[in-house]
Amino acid sequence: MRTSLIDDHGRSDVHVRGSGRRRTEPDGWPKRYDVEQIAREVKPDDWALFLRVLDETKVFAEAVNLAREQPSPVDAAVETGTERLRRSAHHTASIGDRQ
Repeated sequence: MRTSLIDDHGRSDVHVRGSGRRRTEPDGWPKRYDVEQIAREVKPDDWALFLRVLDETKVFAEAVNLAREQPSPVDAAVETGTERLRRSAHHTASIGDRQ
């Protein structure tokens, strides 16, 4: 069982992506640590860094969720073009009806 949440370079062990590939290490990561030992041994600066990384991760995840809910610029452009075509076809059809 691991006893450090911060590596030797001051980086949190909790991360999603590294070296350009997906990482699965965060899945179930709390089970790999001894809570009581961490509580006794973690340095205040390391704990503050860990909490900051968690806060930043939450903010990032919320931003990604928001971005995923919104159409991409390409999707929006396609939708705008499609709407223009529909309006144009409707306008052309209504002109034909009047003649």
